[in-house]
Amino acid sequence: MWLTPKLVLAATFGTYVAMGGILEPPIAFAIMNLYAYIQFYLQFLPNYISVVIECNNSIKRIQSFLLAEEINTSCITYNQYESDRPNAV
Repeated sequence: MWLTPKLVLAATFGTYVAMGGILEPPIAFAIMNLYAYIQFYLQFLPNYISVVIECNNSIKRIQSFLLAEEINTSCITYNQYESDRPNAV
């Protein structure tokens, strides 16, 4: 994992030179700073993706609950032997 940024930089510099660009220190340092800046934010990307997926699932569950049909209370029966008072201990 620690070698990947170096390989990406090497590939970028190699592509830049292969396309006819002249690799000078200001260009190299600008690209290195840009990649360091991007790398900082990309390390949190998996966490962001999992949070978005969890939020999407939660929204779907809430939506299905709110759009559900009302319960038909005529089908509910009560036990006549149950009392309304709590059980004494």
